[in-house]
Amino acid sequence: MIKQTHGFSLVEVTMALGVAVFCLLTLLALLPVGLNLNSAATRETTAMNIASAIIVDVQTTGTNAQSSLFKIQIPAIDATSSQIAFYVTDSGMLTGAPTGGQSLPPPVDARFLVTLTMTPPGAATLQSTQLDIRISWPAMVTMDKALGSIETFAAINR
Repeated sequence: MIKQTHGFSLVEVTMALGVAVFCLLTLLALLPVGLNLNSAATRETTAMNIASAIIVDVQTTGTNAQSSLFKIQIPAIDATSSQIAFYVTDSGMLTGAPTGGQSLPPPVDARFLVTLTMTPPGAATLQSTQLDIRISWPAMVTMDKALGSIETFAAINR
């Protein structure tokens, strides 16, 4: 007479559990990587939105005036290039006052350091105001030690 067994042996169950645990650990190990990538993408998107807001703010402000959103002093035509630095929050709002060239210690709520170089149109050389916008994060470190940064260029016809 042949003896029939039903079910799995202890060795088979142990092997199946071992494979399942290995797969789950591999997936859990990828979780921090995914979260870091998501955080970096969010910061970069926020920085690009801030750069777009700066361009619009400067574009809607006349020459030799102060912009409304970021309090950027727009130079007069034929003026020399100017560089300002200021801090921005996660929500894209100005925090602290813009400074010429060197940045002051960041306010507590600052997340981004913005360095803006403006070259106004000259008599014969330039026909538009040129903006070089550099945004780095976190705000409390210099551009060379930043976790991330973006740089963009805009030419605004005046």
